[in-house]
Amino acid sequence: MIHFLDLLSYNYLVQIKCERKHNHQIHQKAVKKKQSTFMPC
Repeated sequence: MIHFLDLLSYNYLVQIKCERKHNHQIHQKAVKKKQSTFMPC
């Protein structure tokens, strides 16, 4: 069973990887859409 906090931590790490892989504008667009759930990379 996956704990909720572990899911949040994983999501945070995924967001960091997305920021590094993609250019900043794409990330900003995602933020404006308020996609706080898992961000597709």
